[in-house]
Amino acid sequence: MNDSARPLWSPTPDRIARSHLRQFMREVARTWGVDCRDQASLYRWSIEQPEQFWSSVWDFCEVIADTRGDVVLEHGDRMPGARWFPGARLNFAENLLRRADDATAIVFRGEGKVRSSVTYAELHHEVSRLQQALRAAGVGVGDRVAGYVPNIPGAIIAMLATTSLGATWSSCSPDFGVQGVLGEAPFAHVLQRMHGKVPEPLKEQPEMQGVLEFDVGAAAAIARPQGDVSSLTNGQTA
Repeated sequence: MNDSARPLWSPTPDRIARSHLRQFMREVARTWGVDCRDQASLYRWSIEQPEQFWSSVWDFCEVIADTRGDVVLEHGDRMPGARWFPGARLNFAENLLRRADDATAIVFRGEGKVRSSVTYAELHHEVSRLQQALRAAGVGVGDRVAGYVPNIPGAIIAMLATTSLGATWSSCSPDFGVQGVLGEAPFAHVLQRMHGKVPEPLKEQPEMQGVLEFDVGAAAAIARPQGDVSSLTNGQTA
């Protein structure tokens, strides 16, 4: 094998044995009696027995949910039309925020050699702050929130704060320009921003029921509501 064909890095046998994938394969073997000795056999089983596979994924990942429901796959012969865990009820943000320790949650590398990181504890704190600002602004289950934000840790914080309330999140980078963002804005009842000003053409859209502006701190977002969006009405997910 010439140098150009060599992998840049390969895990040691011990690291492979301790990997999450290997742990999952061992769990599958214990639960279902399936011989998953390698990734190829695991892949075949996942296709042949999708309900068993995704039931095991749910258990192995310890998904947090109010209810899982009794059905794993509904209308599995339809594509599109298949529905996974149709009776389940859970919150996406709750699962991502299950940790609150000092381990690193986000590592950010930006242009201009900007480097920063956010711990799970900091993430919890900042999501809580912005969640409270959104709740005070009237955002709740079924609402739609669009962020006018660059790809920075604060965008993830805003997404988690939004989804923690049961609202739907979408975002557009300021790099899109006003006209590019306008293609997304009509389904957003609340617009947020980080850095700079929200362009007036976006604020003036008839579909826009409220604007919540906030700045970004060193690690995350510092909520600072502007204006009254208490009359925000519930939308439906597109």
